[in-house]
Amino acid sequence: MAVTANLVYAGRNRLRYQISQDGAAGTTLNITASGAATPDLVTDSVGGQLKKIARANLDGYGSFAAGASTDAAHNRALFMSDTSGANPDIAGSSQLPLAVVAITPNANTLGGDDLARLDGSTAAAGILITTGANARESYLDIFIPGAEGA
Repeated sequence: MAVTANLVYAGRNRLRYQISQDGAAGTTLNITASGAATPDLVTDSVGGQLKKIARANLDGYGSFAAGASTDAAHNRALFMSDTSGANPDIAGSSQLPLAVVAITPNANTLGGDDLARLDGSTAAAGILITTGANARESYLDIFIPGAEGA
């Protein structure tokens, strides 16, 4: 079974997943944004700006610059609010609502080496969860800071 994600909360501007690692083989899980079965950001989001962010690869999103821009840079801008430094090609995105991804270890388990990493390897945005190989649980939050329902 390895790593699984169960949606435990869906609001207009926040998604929360319980991430479980059963200690078996396999330490990664990709939460897609393509409209596939849950866990999927498009499928699981109920509306608001978070739904627009999740659908960015399907519908387009604001003024991302053409040319040197990469899927990884778009994903970092959309889901980590990272539009500076390594991402100068994300033109005007500081005016767009952007999300933040955070992992919180479950108080009953050791989750210290859980990582949420953005998957920029495909055209579809996604969040790649990487965990240690031992049993653990954490919460993954995807939200728009300061937005209603976040």
